[in-house]
Amino acid sequence: MGEVQNKIITQKKVNKPSDSPLGSGKIINFNERLTSISSFQKNIENGLAFTNYSVSALEGIHEQTHSMLVDVVSLKNPTNSTSTQDYVQKLTNYLDTIVNLANSEFQGQYLFAGTDYSVKPYEISADGQSVVINSSNLGGEKSIKTSNNTLQKINITGEELFNSAIKYTGNFNSADAVGTAKTFSQKIFDGDGNEFTIEMEFTKSAANTYTLNTGVKDSTDNVVYSGTNSLGFNPVTGKITGLDGTTAQKLQVSVPGKNLDFTFDVSGLMESNKATTVNSSMNLNGNIFNTIISIRENLKNGNMPNDNQLDLLNGFSQHFLNKVSELGNIQNNLTSASELLSREETEVTSLLSQENDVDMAEYAIELQNYQNALEVSYKISSIMLPKSLLDYI
Repeated sequence: MGEVQNKIITQKKVNKPSDSPLGSGKIINFNERLTSISSFQKNIENGLAFTNYSVSALEGIHEQTHSMLVDVVSLKNPTNSTSTQDYVQKLTNYLDTIVNLANSEFQGQYLFAGTDYSVKPYEISADGQSVVINSSNLGGEKSIKTSNNTLQKINITGEELFNSAIKYTGNFNSADAVGTAKTFSQKIFDGDGNEFTIEMEFTKSAANTYTLNTGVKDSTDNVVYSGTNSLGFNPVTGKITGLDGTTAQKLQVSVPGKNLDFTFDVSGLMESNKATTVNSSMNLNGNIFNTIISIRENLKNGNMPNDNQLDLLNGFSQHFLNKVSELGNIQNNLTSASELLSREETEVTSLLSQENDVDMAEYAIELQNYQNALEVSYKISSIMLPKSLLDYI
């Protein structure tokens, strides 16, 4: 009766391991899983809030770039040429707003600063002629766990949002002879709309080692930048080990005097015994900050924006819209993960209930049966043992 009463009071079948060794193990596993699900759901909740703030900021940046494009196109209309100073002020306002949106925060974390939350990532220089990047890890990816084996990226890095980044993916053939070279090229523009060609050549220099020769040429084929770096691969796993003997897998290139900055990202490369399949892609072929400043400064001198600058602004506007869509996909992934966890939580809770919850009606009847049995025992005992204290006096 005491055991049944305790189960009714606690509303649990198993109150100590000895009650059901097998059931105790199941209950522990179910409770641990429910704790994990709760933790993952909190991650997703925070991730959705983070992405919501990011979407709002990106939509604001897209609206600014689109409005700016409309104004710059309007500016090229000869009838508006007498009001260039008004457009100078408009461009300044656009730049200020975009930089402010680029510095948007969520719970003390800068949305587009990568994983460096210590300083405001973007700042207009004192002379207003450039935008300074203060973040030390602008390309850092912020990820959350949505299950034991799943990591979901939730941020758009400042590097992919505002920087010209060339990303290489695929594999080099480990069987290639020393001296085998693969060459790639990309177009890039400075703030003035001048076209440059970036050429990058990977040459196998030894086993698991490649030399990277980088060159930048202007429209007349004059070399304005050149550099050489070493790229290594792990001979066992084939994964990239880093650049120039370090673990760095990105190369930041600045061309002095040309207002050109871009990043090489080789983290997607590896070496294997398969045929070579290396691809390259570029997210932006210009810098939005440099372009806005250049158009504004040229207007001060009475020079209208050129077609390349208009193409750059149009590309920026589309780029930011694409990033909004990318965040939308991330939110869809998070929502789907949350729905799966909710269904799993319902199933695990049901199993836990079956294993440990007390059927009050059943145990009430059982307790009454024990009570009846006890009363019968008392009566039988009184018949079999009729003696009392009076018999011993």
